[in-house]
Amino acid sequence: MSKTRPVANKRRKTDGQDGDHGARQKVVRRGRKGALKGLVDMPLDVLLEIFGHLLPYDVLRLARLTKEFRRLLMDPSSRSCWRASLSNVPNLPDPFPGMTEPAWVNLVFHPQCHFCSRVVHTVEWCFRKRLCNRCWYKHVIPVSRWIMDVDAPWNKWENMAVTGMLAGILPMQIDKTTRHKHILRQDFHDLANRFWPIYDAQEKELFKSRESAIARGIEQRARECLIWTRCYFIDQQTEVNDQKACRLRAVHNKLVDLGWTQELEFLQRRDDYNSLSEHQLVNQTRPLTDRIWTKIKPTIIELLQGVRVRRLQAEHDTLIRTRKNVALPILRSYKRANIPFSGFMPECPDYFEFPEVKAIIHRPPEEIIDQTSFEHIPSLLPGLIEAWRKRIYEELYALIKDSDPTSTVDEREVLYLATTVFTCETCTQIYHDPSESSPDLGTVNGFGIMSYPGVLSHRCLIRGEADPADIPTPEENADAIVYVSNKRSTRLSWSSHTLRIIPRYAEIAEEIVIAAGKNPKTTSAVEMDQLMLYFFCMDCATLEVADGIKRACGKVWKWRLALRHILRKHYTSGKAHWCVLTPGQIIQLSLQPPHKFLTYRAMFGNYLCKWCLDSSMESSPAPLHIIWDHIRTRHLVDDPAENSDYIRVFGTPPDRCGAFFTARLQVAGIRALFKQNNPRLPVIKTEPE
Repeated sequence: MSKTRPVANKRRKTDGQDGDHGARQKVVRRGRKGALKGLVDMPLDVLLEIFGHLLPYDVLRLARLTKEFRRLLMDPSSRSCWRASLSNVPNLPDPFPGMTEPAWVNLVFHPQCHFCSRVVHTVEWCFRKRLCNRCWYKHVIPVSRWIMDVDAPWNKWENMAVTGMLAGILPMQIDKTTRHKHILRQDFHDLANRFWPIYDAQEKELFKSRESAIARGIEQRARECLIWTRCYFIDQQTEVNDQKACRLRAVHNKLVDLGWTQELEFLQRRDDYNSLSEHQLVNQTRPLTDRIWTKIKPTIIELLQGVRVRRLQAEHDTLIRTRKNVALPILRSYKRANIPFSGFMPECPDYFEFPEVKAIIHRPPEEIIDQTSFEHIPSLLPGLIEAWRKRIYEELYALIKDSDPTSTVDEREVLYLATTVFTCETCTQIYHDPSESSPDLGTVNGFGIMSYPGVLSHRCLIRGEADPADIPTPEENADAIVYVSNKRSTRLSWSSHTLRIIPRYAEIAEEIVIAAGKNPKTTSAVEMDQLMLYFFCMDCATLEVADGIKRACGKVWKWRLALRHILRKHYTSGKAHWCVLTPGQIIQLSLQPPHKFLTYRAMFGNYLCKWCLDSSMESSPAPLHIIWDHIRTRHLVDDPAENSDYIRVFGTPPDRCGAFFTARLQVAGIRALFKQNNPRLPVIKTEPE
């Protein structure tokens, strides 16, 4: 029984499916292959006339494109085409004698080594070659060493004179560094192969004179080519710069049309226009067409959007700075009216952070701020300054608490003690104490060792180093709210982030206070400054004999420098044998001249000019005689007076507390005993006669 196969239903194609299929189908267009193939079938005179308008390097690359073009352009009948293309290059010298036009174009314009095909941009004109560094040492050799060339078959002792003569005929290039004369090995081989078959003496002389004249002509032509090369590259670079400038102007005009004028002017004012001119999409030689601008526009607009953010921020900063300058005279007048200061006074950054002052400064930009806006601030300043001081004291109390968490003593009482020693991490390891001629390596210099209240005026807490990139030029006015000391330093808000309290230093200070006969738990730093006691280190004293009288000679300090002395010379042991003296016990006491300027200013610089206070001309604290000279020369005050023309930095100890002296003690009741380990350093001990 036969079975019939079911006929499958055919899928019908709808119009929509045909349309979708046609939409998805991509039309591939092939280029016309061999479109330039028929170019060589053009009339020869027409073709050569067209090629004659090209640059020489373009003709050379065209000759290397196909065999047909090479066969055409390398034919002697095409010389007129090469010469016409060479005339398109201004002032191009003629080819070297015996060199064809294609070889000349290859030498001048094709950046490729003639021996290894590496890229080389420099032509060795005397050799008529381009050589890379590796091929230079292989194919070029100094004339003085050429006669020792082992590769030359004629290198024999009897031929050295001839070899030297032939080497002197060839074109030479002088090295700029060693001034040695160099020749090309290949040129020498070619010259020798033509010279050795000549046996007649007269013909040899004619050969030498002819080849020497050719070589000197090549050297002269090489100098001309070198001059042309320099001028050509200068002209080429000028042309490139002009093309880039034209593209930059086109981009600039496009941005101006789009409304970015303020951003462009901002870049020019800030000397940051290079961010646009040197952008990789702008710094090109291609002319800016509408199609190119459409492609690069989003990237350039994104760059200008970032510039707009910077411009708006700069305008806001300028507005805030202007308002701060309006508010600054109020602080300056208040501080001058309260001289001498009864407490530590704020700097400009702290003053501008007072809530009432900050609220006025940061009002909306459209609101006008003048002196009348701050007329109520003077009456609020005492309370604002007192609250600011309270915050500073809280920071110092926190440091004391962190140094000894187990202590039960009130931090407010510990703050005033002489044993509470603050250390600045910024300057402790920078400067050296001039009283120490040979400090031990690895010891603490003790410069940043301070006590209250002098720690409040420490420079590192209120000053910072100015960034050289941001320092105003001499034509610009330095902002008083930012810069001090002739724009070398910047003002900072008071901060204790660099202060530390090291228990080891407190123990050393306690020993000094005990040596002075005082109670370290109740004696303040001010009381120690008032004591007329000098500390004579017996471990560092020396013995001298003059007129039959024995004297112990050494340096003496007040208690502050005595602490530094231990940190400098006896830091390992942490102890020193002190002989505490009164002025009556010292035979001779002479102040030593400091021999480091920075340390000198830090130890004796306790004064500031009142007229320069809170201005851009305010300098670091200086010694009294320097302040006097400054006031006389700059402010024309003949007789400066304290608190009228200059002020003392708040909290600084008396001047004599920062000085060190050389003392000589007569050995009456004192016997010099030398150390057993080092007899050069005697120990001075007191004992009854």
